[in-house]
Amino acid sequence: MVREADKSVGGKGSLGNEKLGIGTQGVYPRGKMTPDDKGLLAVAMAPNKEKGIIMIDFGTSISWIGLTPDDARAFAKALIERSDELEA
Repeated sequence: MVREADKSVGGKGSLGNEKLGIGTQGVYPRGKMTPDDKGLLAVAMAPNKEKGIIMIDFGTSISWIGLTPDDARAFAKALIERSDELEA
C-alpha cells in the first residue's frame, strides 16, 4: 500500500525543504505481505518543470510495492495530476 505523503508531517524529503512524512511507516493496513515487508509506504511526488519530469521520492530504498486495484488507481491518479501540473 502506498499513500502520497502529507507535506505537513514527518521527516525532510529530497524534493524540497518542506517536511514530508515519506518512507516506510511501520504499519500494516492489510497485514504483512512477506517477511521483509516494511509496511505502508508514503511517497512524495512533485513536477520538475525545469527538467520536464515528475520526481517521486520514496524516502527509502525499496525492492517492491504491493498495490490493490484501488491503490494502483490512486497512485496512477496522483501521477496524472502531477503530469497535468507539469504541462500547465
